[in-house]
Amino acid sequence: MKFTFCPNCGNKNTKRNLGDDANVPYCETCQKPWFPFSYTCVLALVIDENSNFAFIRQSYINTCSYIGIAGYPNPEEPYEEAVKREVLEETGLAVNHVQYIGSYYHEKRDMIMLGFAAQVSHGEFKISKEVDAAKWFAPHEAESALGQGTIIHKLYKDYVNRKISLPEGTALDKTVPSHASVFPKQREAPLKYSLNKEKFENDSVIGVPSTDENGNVYDKTLIGSYVIIPKSHVPTPFDLSAKEWHDTKTMLDTLKKQLDEKYNPDGYNIGWNVGHIAGQTAPYAHLHIIPRYKDEPFAGKGIRHWLKKPENTRP
Repeated sequence: MKFTFCPNCGNKNTKRNLGDDANVPYCETCQKPWFPFSYTCVLALVIDENSNFAFIRQSYINTCSYIGIAGYPNPEEPYEEAVKREVLEETGLAVNHVQYIGSYYHEKRDMIMLGFAAQVSHGEFKISKEVDAAKWFAPHEAESALGQGTIIHKLYKDYVNRKISLPEGTALDKTVPSHASVFPKQREAPLKYSLNKEKFENDSVIGVPSTDENGNVYDKTLIGSYVIIPKSHVPTPFDLSAKEWHDTKTMLDTLKKQLDEKYNPDGYNIGWNVGHIAGQTAPYAHLHIIPRYKDEPFAGKGIRHWLKKPENTRP
């Protein structure tokens, strides 16, 4: 917003140099500068406790893809409260936690959009008259629902790709590890991987024991199983950098040495599940290392044993 005329008296502004700012619109009558500015609005990436994403359709904004929840703060309203209000008004969902992610300039509207992650409890939508439709998307579906290059897409990418610290004694949620940093008090989802004294780490990946849904290390099945997780928490192995691939191989060698010495397994299964259909339950890349033993009931059988069964024939 640039002020050619004074909003108070209507007279045409002149230009003045004020401190480090040059050519500032200035009203000689009111003796007041009118600095140019961009309007600010909030943009919410709505996520439930299982890392599903909620997006909406508004035909007057975009008819080709889904968008996020956006709106202007009321006067004197904190941005976090504006996020909660907008999400509730447009979807009927109450926000439990809000975390700022980043800011984005919308050139077409000369607007600064402040991006937030808004965690809600999964539920049915009660959309407002401004919204044409709302829909939940599983983690592996979310990005494809958004227009490439849009600001909500940039916010989504920043959310899923950002770096987080992994201090000793913390844990990654079964769903998206971002909950461990963005929503530190949210512990409703069962734990999948624990970071404990058996954790291994190098520059870009960690190796941690695979645990059950209660956070317990397997002691009857999957004995000695580990997962290797990139610290960047990229969605799939296809998104790994060359450095991450190198560090993953280094970690794999480290874990094999440890497992050989501790368990002396008779073989290994090593693999990635990529996408919901392929069995990926956590929407970040993680490599499974599963020691195998000759006295197992399923000894000699790998994943292809199950996938090639007649019951798995496509219709």
